[in-house]
Amino acid sequence: MTASEARKQLPAREADFHRSALKTLILSLAGIYQGMSGREPGISFSPSSRAYDGPFFRFVIACLLVYRPQEAKNRQALGKSIQRFLKDARTTMDKSSSQETVDLSIL
Repeated sequence: MTASEARKQLPAREADFHRSALKTLILSLAGIYQGMSGREPGISFSPSSRAYDGPFFRFVIACLLVYRPQEAKNRQALGKSIQRFLKDARTTMDKSSSQETVDLSIL
């Protein structure tokens, strides 16, 4: 049984917890990656090979192979999740930064 098949058999609450934990891990790794490399974390997808790749994706895979090897097995699902988590994080940051205003009159 693959990790994704096992997750499908989890009750909804456990699956939500798993998704939330994976999201927290991926976003934490994104911060570490950016801090260490100075590069924006991203992911690429090749339609011809139908595979995800890129330096950040390989970094995530390397970390997962050490700490959560079952998560690294389904690279398609992991790639989609990373893509979605990064997009959601950027959207949230864009919204919060566009809503912030700075009052420079106090300077």
